[in-house]
Amino acid sequence: MKLPILPLKGWRSRHPWLAGALIAAASGAAIVGVARIWIMTDSGRNFIVSQLDGMDIAGYGQLNVEGLRGDPLSDMRIDRIQIINESGVWAEAQDIRMRWSPVSLLSRTLDIDELDIDNASVFSRPTRETRPPSEGG
Repeated sequence: MKLPILPLKGWRSRHPWLAGALIAAASGAAIVGVARIWIMTDSGRNFIVSQLDGMDIAGYGQLNVEGLRGDPLSDMRIDRIQIINESGVWAEAQDIRMRWSPVSLLSRTLDIDELDIDNASVFSRPTRETRPPSEGG
């Protein structure tokens, strides 16, 4: 007795784009999963700090971040954040804890559930560097 042919047999040859789409979706999900796990490691946190360190803060100085711990995408702690201009450190925050949801960034909104700062100091009035007007939007 011969079994009937299943309608799914040969679907890859009839719909090659579907096979490609499934492979792409599975690959994308794997990459996102690996990146999510990596960002919680020391290497991932060091990468985040390297991206933030030296960042220009709207002409008021550069950012200095020290001691990022925890999960940067939900509940993180930072030992110290400083803003430094040509005169030195003019603002500093110590022992920061932030609980937030990065999903809200998809709607261009920052949603912070909890922000605790043990010590925040402003040592001097900052001066802003003059900048040429930006071109475009």
